[in-house]
Amino acid sequence: MKLKSTSLQLILFYFLLVISIATFIFYSGFFSIRYEIKEHSRCDQTSFIQNDYGRHKRDHSLVENRKENLFYPGGGSLDKNLGNSDGGCWMPGIFKKSLVLVVDALRFDFVAHQDPSSSGFNLNYHNRLTEIHNLVNNQSENTLFYQFISDPPTVTIPRLKSIATGLLPTFIDVSNNFGGKKVSEDNFVRQLIFQDTPLETEETKEKDHHHRRYSHSRRDEELRKKVLFTGDGSWVELFPHHFYAEHKYSSFSVHDLDTVDNGVEADINCYLNGTTGFSDDTRDVSDWDIIIGHILGVDHAGHHRGLNHPSMAKKLDDLNALVKKLIDKIDDDTLFIMMSDHGQTATGDHGSTSFEEISSTLFMYSKSTKLNNSIPMDLFNSKSEQFGTGIRTIDQIDFTSTYSLLMGVPIPFGNLGSVIPEIFLSTGGWRQLLDAKRLTSWQTQRYLNTYSRISSDFYTPHFITMLENADLEYFNLGDNPSDAQVQRVYQMYDEIYLKSREFVFSKWSNFDLNTMALGILTYFMAIFTLIFIIYHLLLDNTPSSQDSLYAIFTSIKNTKSLRISCGLTVVILFLCFKPSVKLLLGTISILSNVVIINYLCQSKCCISPSNSMEVKPTPTLGKDPFSILIIPNRLFVNCLTVLMILVVLAYGLSMSNDTLELESYHVSWILLIIVVGITIVTTFLAKKSLWSKRDTVDCLVLIAAHLFTLESVRHITATYDLSKPIQDLKTLNLDSLALLLWNGVFEYLYLMPFFYIFYLYIHKYMWNTPMNSSDSTTTKVTLSKRDISRSKWLVVTILLGISVYWYIQSTTFLTHYSSVSKNFSAWVAYTCIAIGMIKSFFLKFNYQHLTYNSILMKVLKLKSTVYKMIEFNTFLFLLTVLILGPDNVSDSVWFIVQVAITTRLLSQLWIHRKHLNYQDITSTGSQPIYFNRQPDVVFWIHFTMNFTMITIHHFYSSGHDCGFNNIQFGSAFVGFDSYIMWRAGLMVIINTFSSFIVVPLLLPTVIIITKYLYISNNITHIENNTTSISISISSDDHPFDQFNSNNNQLQQQQGGGDSREMSDISSDSDSDDFQTPSSTIKYIFKDMNFNILYDIKIGSLLYLLVLMVGLFYICFYDYKLRNHFMIARVYAPKFIFLSLQYFIAHVILLVTSFIVSKTFKIKSYKSIE
Repeated sequence: MKLKSTSLQLILFYFLLVISIATFIFYSGFFSIRYEIKEHSRCDQTSFIQNDYGRHKRDHSLVENRKENLFYPGGGSLDKNLGNSDGGCWMPGIFKKSLVLVVDALRFDFVAHQDPSSSGFNLNYHNRLTEIHNLVNNQSENTLFYQFISDPPTVTIPRLKSIATGLLPTFIDVSNNFGGKKVSEDNFVRQLIFQDTPLETEETKEKDHHHRRYSHSRRDEELRKKVLFTGDGSWVELFPHHFYAEHKYSSFSVHDLDTVDNGVEADINCYLNGTTGFSDDTRDVSDWDIIIGHILGVDHAGHHRGLNHPSMAKKLDDLNALVKKLIDKIDDDTLFIMMSDHGQTATGDHGSTSFEEISSTLFMYSKSTKLNNSIPMDLFNSKSEQFGTGIRTIDQIDFTSTYSLLMGVPIPFGNLGSVIPEIFLSTGGWRQLLDAKRLTSWQTQRYLNTYSRISSDFYTPHFITMLENADLEYFNLGDNPSDAQVQRVYQMYDEIYLKSREFVFSKWSNFDLNTMALGILTYFMAIFTLIFIIYHLLLDNTPSSQDSLYAIFTSIKNTKSLRISCGLTVVILFLCFKPSVKLLLGTISILSNVVIINYLCQSKCCISPSNSMEVKPTPTLGKDPFSILIIPNRLFVNCLTVLMILVVLAYGLSMSNDTLELESYHVSWILLIIVVGITIVTTFLAKKSLWSKRDTVDCLVLIAAHLFTLESVRHITATYDLSKPIQDLKTLNLDSLALLLWNGVFEYLYLMPFFYIFYLYIHKYMWNTPMNSSDSTTTKVTLSKRDISRSKWLVVTILLGISVYWYIQSTTFLTHYSSVSKNFSAWVAYTCIAIGMIKSFFLKFNYQHLTYNSILMKVLKLKSTVYKMIEFNTFLFLLTVLILGPDNVSDSVWFIVQVAITTRLLSQLWIHRKHLNYQDITSTGSQPIYFNRQPDVVFWIHFTMNFTMITIHHFYSSGHDCGFNNIQFGSAFVGFDSYIMWRAGLMVIINTFSSFIVVPLLLPTVIIITKYLYISNNITHIENNTTSISISISSDDHPFDQFNSNNNQLQQQQGGGDSREMSDISSDSDSDDFQTPSSTIKYIFKDMNFNILYDIKIGSLLYLLVLMVGLFYICFYDYKLRNHFMIARVYAPKFIFLSLQYFIAHVILLVTSFIVSKTFKIKSYKSIE
């Protein structure tokens, strides 16, 4: 019976589904989920009111039995002070106005004074903020200066959410760093603006929301604050319709260092002068209460140029001048706050947990109120010893409750922080400090009690007991307590805060081990199933072998195994205590893999003597499944093959060590060098006497290309600093133009032309293969001169456009031009790339001197397919070059050299692979049917490991890492100044995962090139030797010749035997059908065409297998090392990045399989009859 070959798309889609399920299951168990509590703190409901599931009724003693005049001057209980004339809520407000300046990525050591003689001192970012240093030294009682410790992830959106709500962020909050969604939980911005009035509906907000928001009762007007904002637009996205006046700026254009900062300075000046700064806005903002400004210049300077650059010094000098201006303008009742959301590394990155990234700044100053920086820091600060800095250190979430109480508004409902002790001690003494501490402790407990209704793990009666004990000591202090008594009560409340924080952190960083284990098991079964499928394909590449795979994916519904699987699924769910969607999906995925493996183990097929592709009952699997990897009597080759497989194990083991994981760049380079070395040696063993000087040159160039991707070697070869002198240029003249050209000589003027030369070489190589010789009688396939000329001019235009754009972006005086002027060259490049990619699908070829009519026409169409794929990938590669930027242009050069030479090296290994098999048939006895498949397996192992390691290493060598701090967000604005979400996200994905896009698209091209060169050489040999056809067809070309020859020798050695089946095959292969050039070419193309689909299938599945194994490794180590201190910094981001790498590569391969089968029309073997 005849069956269709299994579709590669079907297999890819199946494993995409299974791995998606496995990732979802593991993801949901590994990453903590925090449920949002929508309740809000209210002025008329203090945090002392407890319900606690009915165990604790409202404790009036905590409110009503308080001693009069103990904490509040003027007398009265806490309830009597609600909404008093002092503008306080829960506590009287200490300040009426505040100006908050948020400086993005302002690391603490940028502000703190540094010893110029110290080893780490750098004038570009140290001791630039002299105004802060002078205030701390000269007005210490009016200032507070802290090292502000951020919680990871150290990216802006999660940091702003945490500071506003007082909540600890979960790791997954980083997913909202592009366009953060609205904060629905209680936060100090809402408390400042809305108070106890419910939030308006969306329709109300649309109808003059500014007027309605501030048109409430007189009591509301007394408590409500008028908040003005300017700066990073993330605030407006997080808190929409919250600000009385707002002016937002895009935060993603890292190349622009001044627009946001200058705009914020101008807006604040307008606010201080009583205007909004907009000519059509006549609202009076002179009675403002809070101004918030968020500037980005320091962050952008770090991202764009790094810390050690003059642009960073300039931005810090600008900040110093801005701080001086603002302090001079504010009045005595205004509190000035300068703070940062996170720090940054030496390269300007952030997002992880290094000390440089979590170390930010908090500075507070008041002209009239003591804050007080002169209080001995060891009185409160316990973290100064922890960080070994000897300076005041607090957590960022402590700012939330502190600022709320200072401004006289309730603490946000979800606040888990404490208060900054010095400011309350200096303004109201110990009593005010203890009152603030007590409020934050009870508010935290109220949040935990509410959260316990959602998650019973948060039920904490022991904290209530600790609070009640602290309250007893609190009420027993009397009117004149001693310092020792007061400090004891303070320490009791502080202990509650520390234990609560530790408790919450442990719960939100807790893991669902059962779910994680189910995800890992699903990964393992998917890998095991894929190995079985690949083994089945490698075992026998005959059509009937593919038929059995097709039967699995089309007729599995009729098998008893599936019915058993469904029954087992129902039983497992019935026995499970809490059935869930995750358990159902995982169980079905695992059991479906079991069904496939069971089917493959039982499958029996072979080629019938009549070559009719019928399924026969001959077992395919041998007793020793590993024998397919071992070439008899070739110990050294076998050792090289095993060593190549061990590279995968080494790649996985490197993930278990956090030190090696941090050095993934060097690990990938070492593994790539090992793989290349093994491939060169194996190819040499295959060619031996056929090894040429060109082969030697290719190997040396390939090794050099790998060496030049090593960071240390690139630094040695870098002869000139491109950025520093260009930035000093202010005008364009002959001298500056000469300086531009001198800088470009070493970067663009030798690298960019290389791409064009390389492109021309590929063209020449393609059109000078054996079937396109200069002989006019030889069959040719040609492309019109017009199409060739168009392609060349498109490439030239793209390269010129990229070069001009990079020049403009690297110079200060040109970046101030209009958006059209400075981005036009990039737009031209994008347009030409799009035209080139589309044009590659519609190229038309001319076929000349056809000797064998339609048969040879189909062979020549294969060459056309190769050219189309090369053309398409050329323009795609140029797109990645543009988006990766000038910093990675040299790496792009060496990447394409690696791919090209590796392709040629592997094609040589494929052509001569049979020379690796020197087994002695006369001495080995009976051989399995797949005895000649081992060299093919060796080739595929080398093919897979080379291109997989090239992919992985290019990811690291292009400046990326498995960490959010190394995402090159500036790529979102290559050629654009505006921010559009989908476009920015797409460009960042292309920049980050370029190798996982380019290489999967290249894999079919490489495979088809290898097969085409092999088959074209054979056909040319047939054309030149029409009288000796039997010599033209080697055992590689005809799948049965070597089999027949070997079996005849076996029968002669064994004294005869039943040779009917073998003689039938022999007679069939020796029939007249194979005695003419036309019939021979027909058979070669028939076998070749089938094997192209087979080879693409094998190559794609093996490539995905290695990536899948890497994903399995990181999941396993995440499970094993879940309590490791580097879990948040290394292992969690690694899982996210490896998952994205796998899915991008998988989807690209799936799309490529459709392109190859549909657009380029490579038909199945049935098309040639």
